[in-house]
This record gives sequence, C-alpha cells and structure tokens, in this order.
Amino acid sequence: MSLLLNMKELKERRILILYTGGTIGMKPSVKLGGLSPGSMEDLQKNLPELQELPYQLEWEEFRFEGELIDSSNANIDYYNELGKKLAEQHDKYDGIVVVFGTDTMGPSAAAISYQLEGLKTPIVFTGSMEPNTKEGSDGPQNMLDAVNIAAQSGNEISAINEVTVCMHGKLFKGVHARKYSARSESRAAFDGVGEDPIAEINAEGIKINNNTIQAKDENQKFEFHELKKPDIVPIAVCSEFGGSKKSKLRVATDADAILLYDLPKEQLLGTNSQLYKDIKIIAPDKIIFFTGKTEITDPKWVRLEAVPDFLQIMAKANYVLSRANNDDEIRLLAEGNLRGEGKGPLLNEGEMLSEMRREKEVRVLDKR
Repeated sequence: MSLLLNMKELKERRILILYTGGTIGMKPSVKLGGLSPGSMEDLQKNLPELQELPYQLEWEEFRFEGELIDSSNANIDYYNELGKKLAEQHDKYDGIVVVFGTDTMGPSAAAISYQLEGLKTPIVFTGSMEPNTKEGSDGPQNMLDAVNIAAQSGNEISAINEVTVCMHGKLFKGVHARKYSARSESRAAFDGVGEDPIAEINAEGIKINNNTIQAKDENQKFEFHELKKPDIVPIAVCSEFGGSKKSKLRVATDADAILLYDLPKEQLLGTNSQLYKDIKIIAPDKIIFFTGKTEITDPKWVRLEAVPDFLQIMAKANYVLSRANNDDEIRLLAEGNLRGEGKGPLLNEGEMLSEMRREKEVRVLDKR
C-alpha cells in the first residue's frame, strides 16, 4: 500500500538506456557476410515497442577508447570506465538499463555491482541472444522487461536498487547471473547458479520473489570503487593434476593471491593434504582464497563468499584485493555478504572499513 501512496507518475520516471553494443544491435554485413556491429540509432529505430511506454526514455552510447567493444573483450579498464559513467549518472535517473553483450554479461554485471557500493538506483543489464532485426528475436521483449523493471522499481514493485541481469523473463542479481547456454535460439540461457531469480516477468506483470530482496542499510553511503589489476592464480583442486597445481604454485610466488575452487566435498581439504604442504613450501606467505569448506584454519586461508561459478568467484576476489589494505580487511570483505552474493545481512563495508582503519590509527598513535 505504501508503494502506491508514494508512487511516481509514469510520465515523470526518467530511464537512461546506455547502449554498449552486443548481439542485440548487430546487423547483417553485406560485404563481410555474417553480422557487424550496429549503432544505437539503428537499435532505437528497430524498437518501436519502447516508444509506446509512458516513461521518459533517454538514450546514450557508451564507447571505450572510441569503440563499441565486443563484450568478450571487456576488461578491468573497461569496467572502470563503465562503472565511473554509471556512478556519474545513477542519481539523475529513476533507473538505468545497460544494453550489453551476453557472452560476459554475468561477470560484467558482478564487477559493476561490486564497484557501486550503496547503490540507490536500479541498474539493469540486458541484451539478446539474436540480433534485434531477426524475426522472432528475444531482443524486444528483453528490452521491454528491463525498462519496466527499472521504471517500476520502488513504485509498483519493491525497490531493487542493485545491479541486475534481465533476460528471458527473469531478473537475477548481477552477483549471481551466469550464461550457461550459447545456443542463439535459447530462451533460457541465463540462471542464478542455483539461486532463485529476484523476479519473473510475463504478460501478467512483474512478480517479485521477496525472499531474494535483502535489507540494506539506508544510511550506507554511495561510493564508486575503481578496480585494480591484482594477479590471482586460480587452481581447480579436483579437476587439475598434481603437476599442474605445482606449476601454478611456482608461478604464484610473484602473484598477489591464490584462488582454490572446485574443492572436494566429501573428504575436506586439510593440513595433511599434499596441496596444503606444497603451498606451505612454495608460497607460504600468499593469501589463499577458497570457496566451499576446508578443515584448514591457517590465518592466510580466507573463505570467499560467492556463488559456485568461476567467473563470479574471480569478480569478487578481484574486488576484495582492489579494495582492501591489509589481511584483516581482505578477510572482512571476502567472507562478508557485500552485494547479495551470499546469505545473511548485507555488510556495510564502508562503515566497517572506516572503523577498522580508525582503530588501527589509534593503536599506532598509542605506541608513540
């Protein structure tokens, strides 16, 4: 009832559509055959459905180093520029729709989600498996769903002030989303790696799964955090041979951290395991991130809270090392539920880190 009382007029809702490229905007190439990148203007012309919506839609093109890049080429520098753009625009609109390529949509949404702490605006990633110009393309419906989610958030539906992925009638948290099917005709190519979608969208409207909406600290300050380029060496514990693991450990002597994933579930990794012994000999001072469970209580071993998807795990590990200044901060951020990637209350990381840093300064002053 309170949502209806405070509801903003439809025509007053401003939605930014940020076009970065992707399959949805591609067009047939007469010269080369196949498909070539299309412009934002082309996509606008081919989406008359959006013109019928009652909201104020504003389009803008996002180029990196002057180009609309393929999403498979998205990297840390790209995320920093895109994240900065979204941080600058987020409080000027009621919602933002990011039109993006599907190949890396999940981990890209996760990277942006971690960058934008204390977000107060819905940011919805969407795209399509087939070009919008192809008959029967999933593009138009995905765009309609994403715009409606962004516009109705905090009005007809609960506020979804986070980075999400909207594809094929389902809305997933950016820190859960995964593309698991590359078939262009697929209409169920994304999932939440075992986690339920935030919402489902169909002809009857938007149905929110309230169990997925985690309470935020309303006093949490909005901040944009630039990502760094830490060197993280990943090791798939169960699916890599012993020799491969040792080779990676030798490389890791110059890395910032080691990431262990695909851990055994029946016989938990312990201090008697060969891998633990090798790490203690080859890379004893490295931070060891791990997902899942182990029997190891070594202070250098840090459990990383994330869904069991390699790209999602790497996105969080990268953010943790970009944000933290020391081992205590690394543990706080890695084990914490920052953007809904884990269970339980969301961590107000800015407040917690500020408190930890103040206490450290006091201890330093006391020693003087």
